[in-house]
Amino acid sequence: MSQERRRAPRQRVSLKTYLESGSERHDAVILNLSPKGCFVLTPREYRVGATLKIEVGKPGLLHMTLEGAVVHRMGGRGVGVRFKDVTATQQALISKLVQSIARPLG
Repeated sequence: MSQERRRAPRQRVSLKTYLESGSERHDAVILNLSPKGCFVLTPREYRVGATLKIEVGKPGLLHMTLEGAVVHRMGGRGVGVRFKDVTATQQALISKLVQSIARPLG
């Protein structure tokens, strides 16, 4: 059994987003989210360590673009991303967003 390495617990969500890498931009869906990172459903293959920009938010509620690094890949399914240089204010906003939209597990 693998040991949990996340720095903050993630909550299950379903948020349309985009991933931007260099000049490429692709639609995706955030499946779980925390102030420190997320898992993004995308058929695109990104290597571990790749830097991505991710839009986090919900229309009419919150919108911010964060930079993160791919820390985990699930080939053809998606990527786990750890956010880089997230301010305390951004972390608080993500927490409030998660509280407002989190779906129960199970």
